[in-house]
Amino acid sequence: MDVGDLSDHSASTENSMLIEPPIKMKKVKRSKWTSKEIEAVKSTFGELSTLKTLPSLKECNDLIINTDCLRNRMAARLKTWIDNQRKQLYRKNNSTLSPNSSAI
Repeated sequence: MDVGDLSDHSASTENSMLIEPPIKMKKVKRSKWTSKEIEAVKSTFGELSTLKTLPSLKECNDLIINTDCLRNRMAARLKTWIDNQRKQLYRKNNSTLSPNSSAI
């Protein structure tokens, strides 16, 4: 093994040990849901607390395409919003039970 081989090995080892800077994530612009948007979702899917399953992404996308006020929303975010509303309503309804009450 000659000296040239050693210098090439150490250079490649140094390069592989370099740490890349962290990737900066883009900030998500959050916008509050308007009453028109909420009404459009409820008129299409019904009362959110009574939904047995979430609508498909295709159903969400169809609603977005057919409703002017939802044009700035994405199907995945619409579906997530519906799920979050369902969870919020579920928690609100179940929190009215007294913590000391138990089933007999």
